[in-house]
Amino acid sequence: MSVFKDTRTLVARTVAMVKEISEGKEVTINDTTRYYNGVTYLSGYLCDPVFVDNSNYKDILINSGYYMADMLT
Repeated sequence: MSVFKDTRTLVARTVAMVKEISEGKEVTINDTTRYYNGVTYLSGYLCDPVFVDNSNYKDILINSGYYMADMLT
């Protein structure tokens, strides 16, 4: 088993946040309590990790287009 964080999801979220900033809108966040830097809690948007194992790796990694099958052999 492994944890997979699709960089395409991270990029899409980052682009959406930059767009919100550039349009003067409030940035969408979903976490205000997880990260403390010793002075204050930092707000952010946390993307959900996906758990990948032998039963689902083809759907998540190959069928999604993230990897080609020969890259995992």
